[in-house]
Amino acid sequence: MNINNYRYCNQHLYSDINPFEIIKIISNKTMEIKAMYSVKKENSSQYDQQWVISSDEAGKIKRIRKHKDGFFYDKNGIKYILSDKPIKVYDNNY
Repeated sequence: MNINNYRYCNQHLYSDINPFEIIKIISNKTMEIKAMYSVKKENSSQYDQQWVISSDEAGKIKRIRKHKDGFFYDKNGIKYILSDKPIKVYDNNY
């Protein structure tokens, strides 16, 4: 997997997913990412979520590192998965 081919990385929190954009690739194991701004579209249901996702200049920058399992994690142990597109999922049940 070549991390240079990806522009986004999505944070996985149990059933929720939050979009981040890759800001800087430091090495094959370390990168800096920034949270993206997301707004749920009107008439979007829990089961058919549609989001407008854009870059957020005020987004907090984080550093993540690749672990032996092949996934990236931040300093708190939260998992991030590289992606071709930003993804947002919000589970209303929790």
